[in-house]
Amino acid sequence: MSVTLTIDDQTVTVPAGTTLWQAAKAAGIDIPVLCHQERLNPVGVCRMCVVDAGERTLTASCVRACQNGMQVQTASPLVQQHRRMLTRLLLAEMGGETTSDVHDLGRQMELVNDSGCVTDPQLQLLRKTTPPKSNPVDVSSPVIAVNHAACIL
Repeated sequence: MSVTLTIDDQTVTVPAGTTLWQAAKAAGIDIPVLCHQERLNPVGVCRMCVVDAGERTLTASCVRACQNGMQVQTASPLVQQHRRMLTRLLLAEMGGETTSDVHDLGRQMELVNDSGCVTDPQLQLLRKTTPPKSNPVDVSSPVIAVNHAACIL
């Protein structure tokens, strides 16, 4: 059984059970994700992949199944505003210890430049008012060091 929907004014037909993120990817439409990796089950916690599916709230595309007749916008002004603010908050909270994925998003949204320097006034203010984290790196394992402050989860 297949499902037909519209993503960014493009008609897409996918197998039933396909997520919005998978359908968009198959159609060549990029939706950013932080917590979702293709080899893992999606959990929808980072909220970076939200899209406007015409519902009351934005929905996490990595966990939302496609439905017949859905009209989905992946980059509406509301969606872009959400992603930009979320990226600001992540960059502010993580300080200089951000992951390359978060820095890449910050560069794409023109919040930081290629050198990682903050170019966004709101982010500069957030960084000034956000106390630095004191989460140490966990080196208790003989095979891996974990920086809990750098994990989106």
